[in-house]
Amino acid sequence: MSDSHDLKTYRLFQLTDSLFPTGAFACSYGLEAYAQEGVVHDAATLSSFIATSVRIALGRGDGLFASMSYVSSKNQAWNQIIAFDGMINAMKIAKEAREASVKIGRRLTSTMASVYPRHGTRKLSSMVKTRSICGHHAVMFGGLCAHLDISQKDCVQVFLYTWLSCVVSAAIRLRIIGPIEGQQQIASQMPLLTEVSDTILNRRAEDLAPSSPGLDIRMMTHEKSYSRLFIT
Repeated sequence: MSDSHDLKTYRLFQLTDSLFPTGAFACSYGLEAYAQEGVVHDAATLSSFIATSVRIALGRGDGLFASMSYVSSKNQAWNQIIAFDGMINAMKIAKEAREASVKIGRRLTSTMASVYPRHGTRKLSSMVKTRSICGHHAVMFGGLCAHLDISQKDCVQVFLYTWLSCVVSAAIRLRIIGPIEGQQQIASQMPLLTEVSDTILNRRAEDLAPSSPGLDIRMMTHEKSYSRLFIT
């Protein structure tokens, strides 16, 4: 029997909950390095950082991987999941970004397989445990959502929103903005998330182009920072 709409909605809430144990709260996705250089220092520069990251790093990278992995997992095309995981592993040039993606993805997978022990979630968990895949966050997120009766559109939207929430939270902890400004930032970026999520749903593997040299370089620099709050 298919789950009710209410249960599906609550699962979406669960995935976006800060209590969900993935460790994503420890990531700034490159923001800390930009803040240390003084490039991002207020609401306006933060907004620019978010917009560029959403359009490129997510719109042609992680967000697209989540969307494609959803379809492959739904169709039980496990070899395609392996291929996507390998692609994203190669495309994440910065070591800290690559390692963080794997850590978050593995925690997400083990948790979801324990909370919702279904064939699909158990299969993905087994693939991680047997090292058939690294278990990158975007691939696991999309793959798992496919077996929680969550729609592909909701999967992509929640993935983008969760990223935005993490970045804004990091900005507040870095004292770039305050809590009220943080909520204003989230509200102002919602139209962009809608636009990019709709675009992602119409993209294919040929549209992958997640490279952002400036972001990659700063993440590499961040790896060697003497003092830092975040793992990315």
